[in-house]
Amino acid sequence: MRRKGKDSIQRRQGIKNKIIKNDEIELYDAIMPLLQGKFIILITTLIMMLISTAYGILKPPVYTSRLIFSQSPKFIETFGENISNAVNNDEVKKEVVKGLNLKEEYAKINKIKDISSIKEEDLIKWMNSITRISIQDIPIPQQGLKIDENIKTNVSIEVTLKDKELSIHLPKKYYEEINKYLNNNYEDYNKRKIVFYEEKLKNIKKDSQSSMIYDAGLNELAEAKSYKANYIKALELISSPEYNITVKAVTVKKLAILGILAGFMLGCLIVLIKDYFENSNKEINGEV
Repeated sequence: MRRKGKDSIQRRQGIKNKIIKNDEIELYDAIMPLLQGKFIILITTLIMMLISTAYGILKPPVYTSRLIFSQSPKFIETFGENISNAVNNDEVKKEVVKGLNLKEEYAKINKIKDISSIKEEDLIKWMNSITRISIQDIPIPQQGLKIDENIKTNVSIEVTLKDKELSIHLPKKYYEEINKYLNNNYEDYNKRKIVFYEEKLKNIKKDSQSSMIYDAGLNELAEAKSYKANYIKALELISSPEYNITVKAVTVKKLAILGILAGFMLGCLIVLIKDYFENSNKEINGEV
């Protein structure tokens, strides 16, 4: 009885040792091709590291500039023109495109040889894609005023480009054209107002209306005529893009590490595929 129990234990131990030995053989069979192909893995890793490092060195940095300005509450109150109308106006964008001659930069980025084939609409779409505009109304409570009566509108124009100079000039030009658009509209508004009240006062004189209405019209006409003397500043520059620019550059060290990891894995894959096909050919030829 004891003899049988001892034989059973020995058999189980023998099976266990055989399984361990088989596992060791399988692990050896898996590692051996990698050891034999170590030069392929090393070369692949080196090549990938060099490619990723070169990419990091040669890839130009990306610049993001930011221009911040505010719209005068008094201008909004007097004229009633909101800044969002000017910011999103197509005529303003067209003037920016014309003023900066964006065709050359657009052609360079999109690898277009014939600059004359570039349409204005394409340039505006491209400008919209590289420009981010945010508008924020900030209450400024002051003594004797309610918060709603004195609201400052801050506008931020961010431009992201590989060309540093253009990333600075574009938001500045945008700001100039928005300012020009608002001032031109304000001037046209006052000119129309002058014509309207001059005609109205003529009619009041003819119809012999009350002096109160006539005086009110006269005051409005005088105010419209004095708009240049009583100039209201539409916009105020808060932060210029020259002093508010960030650079996003590729980290060469990180790319080199990623290249090493990618190269090592690719090298292992190449070696294992090569070993698989070699073994398959041996089996077909009856060598194994």
